[in-house]
Amino acid sequence: MQPSSILLLTTGGTIGSVPGPDGPIGHLSPDELLPHWGGAPEAYTVTWKEIFQQDSVNVQPAQWQQLAREIFSHYAAYDGIVVTHGTDTLAYTSSMLSFMLPNPPIPVVITGAQIPLVSPLSDGVSNLRCALAMAASGIPGVFVAFHGTILRGARAVKTHSLSLDAFHCAGDPHTAHISAHGLVIPREPLPASGGKPALRDALCEKVALLKWSPSFSPDILLLLAREGWEGIVIEGYGKGGLPLAREGWPDVLARLRERDIPVVLCGQCQAESDYGESAAQCPAGCISGKDMSTEAAVTKLMWCLAQPRDPGQSKTAAAEAWFRQDLAGEKSTRGKSLCS
Repeated sequence: MQPSSILLLTTGGTIGSVPGPDGPIGHLSPDELLPHWGGAPEAYTVTWKEIFQQDSVNVQPAQWQQLAREIFSHYAAYDGIVVTHGTDTLAYTSSMLSFMLPNPPIPVVITGAQIPLVSPLSDGVSNLRCALAMAASGIPGVFVAFHGTILRGARAVKTHSLSLDAFHCAGDPHTAHISAHGLVIPREPLPASGGKPALRDALCEKVALLKWSPSFSPDILLLLAREGWEGIVIEGYGKGGLPLAREGWPDVLARLRERDIPVVLCGQCQAESDYGESAAQCPAGCISGKDMSTEAAVTKLMWCLAQPRDPGQSKTAAAEAWFRQDLAGEKSTRGKSLCS
């Protein structure tokens, strides 16, 4: 059987870091990583390329665009693409790539590690091999591979900073997993891929995320508007609850709409979220994020605000129309999961 041709793009993060007494003191180049990894199995032919090398807390929208362009330019030459990335912002990157790269013709798999590859206890070896297996699966989409599981890119959430089982799928089971049978993929629930692959890397950086607190007044949203923020994502209590009995909410939301600033409402309990109730309790003037992860809601709004709109259509109306589409399996319903 012909080996699968895989492109591996490195961007830094713990997996390739060199630890020191007070934190990382540098990053290994792809060539320096190979001896620590032990090399790819014979089932894969792997080509390595360094895109950038930095801790993921420093990854900015410009890096998302750079990475999306690099991935898009290599679709035709490879069976799959693997990206190594730091774990702290990995879920933001995987979500944004899911929107910037609609209808990918091949698997794009993002992975990383909690322990550097230079350590004999590193989880990076198994994570890389899991990512390679998914990249060679022939199932198109953007995915995260971590600790023996595969998650859809726009559903992944980092839930642990010390445990090796660091990522989970918001509100749903994983997409695939490694077992004694190898890579097990229940294909039926996966969304069908359709349409022509595209690169849509325009985005709006001025999207704020606000985790609601009992001390807040709705006027804080107007402060964000005055500071030039063009979109706001609110994490409401539980499944997305807000203290609407307090004065000012209808007026504030109406004023934000007049200023053409969309507001998306998500919940703070991402492990269990009821799709129907989350949408039903969303107040007028807000866009329901339903059971999306915060990472997906923020990156999707950034992406939606930069997409084309019809003549005469307001920015808010256009962003809302784009946002309501399930573009990358980022929403789900219980009983009919797009992520299981």
